[in-house]
Amino acid sequence: MSRSYEVDYSLIRQRRQEANENRVRENTRRFLEGYQEQLDRVRDEGLAEYVSDEYDRLEDLLREAWNLLDDDPFEARNVSREIQGSIRGIGRRARETRNDERAREREAAQERRAAERAARQEERERRREERERAMAAERERRREEIEAARERRREEVEAEQERRREEIEAARAARAARTAFVSGMFGRARAAIPDPVAFDLVRDRVDALADRFSELANAEGCDLRGTAAAFEGELGALAVAAREEAARWRADDMARHETEDAVAGIDDRIEVVRRSATPANRERIQSVLDGLAGLRERLRSGAVDAKRASEEADAAVDRSVAELVNEDVRRETLLAIVGTVRSLGFVLLGAPGFTEDGGVLVHARRPSGEECQFVVRADGGMRYAFENYAGTACRKDCAQVEAMLRETYGVVLSNERVIWENPDEIGKDSFRAGDGATTKGGL
Repeated sequence: MSRSYEVDYSLIRQRRQEANENRVRENTRRFLEGYQEQLDRVRDEGLAEYVSDEYDRLEDLLREAWNLLDDDPFEARNVSREIQGSIRGIGRRARETRNDERAREREAAQERRAAERAARQEERERRREERERAMAAERERRREEIEAARERRREEVEAEQERRREEIEAARAARAARTAFVSGMFGRARAAIPDPVAFDLVRDRVDALADRFSELANAEGCDLRGTAAAFEGELGALAVAAREEAARWRADDMARHETEDAVAGIDDRIEVVRRSATPANRERIQSVLDGLAGLRERLRSGAVDAKRASEEADAAVDRSVAELVNEDVRRETLLAIVGTVRSLGFVLLGAPGFTEDGGVLVHARRPSGEECQFVVRADGGMRYAFENYAGTACRKDCAQVEAMLRETYGVVLSNERVIWENPDEIGKDSFRAGDGATTKGGL
């Protein structure tokens, strides 16, 4: 007789859990290798010192993930995803911090320039004072000549001298006020715009403003109080513009890099999933890859935000792992079938190969002529048949196969349906179609 069966197969829970752990471990290992490369690049470029706290934290997380990988791959995956949320852009942030330090160096140079400007102002005032002293001395000489000639005007001369002294004191006070104003312009600008990003955006305009008002303050007949008020007014307007520009710059930078980082994360996942593709799972894995590529385009177009895109990408990777675990289960089931039929005296008729519907066929024969065929699908279904048997001997082999698969290899068969047997054995156990007719045929 001959008989064909349709069954479902599965590995015992522990074995399937092991297969799942192996796949999660392999995927997580690939992500961790990529994160290690990113940290190594930051270190090799000499940027680690600019993000030392973040770098050390990520390095600790990476070390923790590597330590967990062998014994608890699922927890290692959780740590890997925590790393993924922080590591994107660490190199960019390090470079920005380095650039900020360089900006502070430029600021120090500007402060030196302001000090030089103040020194020049003091030199101008010193020369003015010397000229005024020389003029005062000349006037004094003339007054003395006049006093010698005109004693009668002594009292008037003394009054004139007092007036001149008052003028000199007033001139000195004016010089000190101009010096204080010019030397303090940069400090007032820095206090009005404390945000380093905002200050950096308007740095050239601050310099131009300071230079312009320095010239105004030293012009003949300058109203210093009015000049200072005008300077404060223009500085206030410049500070408002700087804050607005800095806010726009930060918002644009955050939005731009958030999307860039999320796109790079999807690219990483695509590479990990692509490397896991095999001829057996290529079609199903390709559907996952297509989904990730579509998600990347939706992210770039703004149809989905970065957080949602990251969540969807992780779910896609998990689906690919499930597909790979199913393929691992099928592979182990095929090895169990080959080992079982060989132990029962069958010889394989060629290597296992794919069928048109995506199953894998194992075909074997005994020297006495009995044959068995197994078609194993990745969805957990299997068809198998025993042919060219005398009487009901095939039932004994069916029972032995089922027992050995379960007890030796941990493969459990369930939901068995007889889909065909030779005409003299069709009976009540045969699988019937929905209209009550018994089906016939091979695999």
